[in-house]
Amino acid sequence: MDGLREKGARMKPLVCACLVQEPKKVLIVGVCGKPRLGAVQGNAFGMAFRNAAQEIGAEFFHELFESSWIVRRQLK
Repeated sequence: MDGLREKGARMKPLVCACLVQEPKKVLIVGVCGKPRLGAVQGNAFGMAFRNAAQEIGAEFFHELFESSWIVRRQLK
């Protein structure tokens, strides 16, 4: 990640989904890199992730600056 930052590459979030032990539920985790030092604009990934969770009626959790997760019923 730091190598990309040094080259001036744009940071992109990582989104991963997996089944959980609860029946018919899926865990979706999103992690976004830290914003650059001195950045004027904050990281909007957390808000976008929250909006997506609300749109699909899923539970949303956000405890840290860089990660968010959603628990959703499994699609058929």
